[in-house]
Amino acid sequence: MAKPNPRRSNGNARRKPVRWLRAQGMPCWICQALGFEGTIDYSEKPREMYGNLIDPKLPLSRRYRLENITGNDNEIKDVFVHDMLSENGFAVSSRLIINQGGAENIDIDLKGHLCEVKSPEAGPNPGAKDELKFAYRDVQRARHQFEDRVKKQGKSPVPMRIVMSNYYTKFDESREEDIFRRFCYEVRRQGFAEALFITKAGVVLRAI
Repeated sequence: MAKPNPRRSNGNARRKPVRWLRAQGMPCWICQALGFEGTIDYSEKPREMYGNLIDPKLPLSRRYRLENITGNDNEIKDVFVHDMLSENGFAVSSRLIINQGGAENIDIDLKGHLCEVKSPEAGPNPGAKDELKFAYRDVQRARHQFEDRVKKQGKSPVPMRIVMSNYYTKFDESREEDIFRRFCYEVRRQGFAEALFITKAGVVLRAI
């Protein structure tokens, strides 16, 4: 069983002072006293907090393996998604309050719009009736997260957007087209406004 994320374990007791500090927007006076700018990033999820590459010069097929990324956050696999979207010209940023409310929150802002990221780790299962069902489940989870923003948090409905990464699946590249087609089918069937698929080679494909 995975260890709980210590950054989330204190719940509201931790979030209250974070909100208080963010509202002030004050610089670090110690840094300023030492002659530095002292600007503080008050976001709870800057890009670096997903994790950092230990050896960024590795070939792409090995560069984003989990053993080459420092950090133990639940969103560590999103490092690949962030980098590939950025390299392909998409404006992407981490959500500032992603860890307030757990799975009900949406992962990233993509071109200024809310977008959920899914990075499945499924693999071949010849005995399964539908070994690509993980695509259905992940798209469904993303849809529920958008719906929960409205039902549980009282937020206004927004068009649903999703990015699915195929990097961590255990299927070889010969099955990538099958996975992409299934993803296309699911996002259309479940009502998404925009959907992107990132291949193992880092190519961004548009499903919608």
